[in-house]
Amino acid sequence: PYPLQRLRADVSAREVWAVWRGDAVVATYTLGTTPPHPDDPPAWRLGDQPALYLSRLAVHPAAQRGGLGAWCMERVEDRARELGCAAVRFDVLAANTRLCAFYERLGYERRGQRARGPFTFACYDKLLA
Repeated sequence: PYPLQRLRADVSAREVWAVWRGDAVVATYTLGTTPPHPDDPPAWRLGDQPALYLSRLAVHPAAQRGGLGAWCMERVEDRARELGCAAVRFDVLAANTRLCAFYERLGYERRGQRARGPFTFACYDKLLA
């Protein structure tokens, strides 16, 4: 649940992608070439190189566990290469260990963490070939 004004700002300043199955959206994610948070950790690898920042990857519960999340991440990496980016970066709620393990299986490395409000987020990146 995100405030509507934040979603509208993303639509105008970033790329918001939707994955459709028939008439239903089954996944979505947001991409941008600037960090979405001013407190990005200094531990990013290749910090001086262009990167693609992923936000709000979501897969509908009925479509989970079928490979759709991994498929989305492949599209994210493809888009990063199209844009000439050296890495993909994002954060995820650190308490969601299942999701952290998912990203680690895809080759993303934990680079640190940050706190926002009462939550701690694990920061991940992956260098692209």
